[in-house]
Amino acid sequence: MLMFAALFACPAPEAPTTLVIDGPAEVRVQEFGPVDLPLVEVQRGDVVLESPAVTWTVEPPGLATIAEGHLDVVGAGTGTVTAAFEGARGSFALVVAPPVTLTFVDPPTTLAVGSSSQLVTGTRIGGKPAIVESVPTFASSNDAFATVSPTGTVTAVSPGLVYITGRLGESEAMVEIEVR
Repeated sequence: MLMFAALFACPAPEAPTTLVIDGPAEVRVQEFGPVDLPLVEVQRGDVVLESPAVTWTVEPPGLATIAEGHLDVVGAGTGTVTAAFEGARGSFALVVAPPVTLTFVDPPTTLAVGSSSQLVTGTRIGGKPAIVESVPTFASSNDAFATVSPTGTVTAVSPGLVYITGRLGESEAMVEIEVR
């Protein structure tokens, strides 16, 4: 009986690749536009790789795009930004919550005593027109000149200058009305 013994040279298993994002687990921004991407360190075993070609993705895609080392935030909402290299991944949450801006749309500048006018408000998020579920509150600077209802109807009471303020969260809009 013949026996053969052979030695085969097997390559050493490759060290695992790890990817670490140097930044917080959640990034919050309030404005649309460019945001710097965090630094990424990629290691293969104990060796730090120099300038690895990391691939970045954003989910959902409409939240931001990635170009030249920056996130370009284009939409409001919550998503995940992921860096990947050879199967290793790291990610962070991206929360885009631009402030809501309240405006009056074509408000009256004068009202005759005894007349009324319904104020129309508009909202913008990140400079873009938006529909929000919240309802603004209204106040008059002087009820002796004009009152304003909870729904924004201004009623002229007596001659004078009055300021009507609308508030929605942190945003405030004001209109000056002369009652004649």
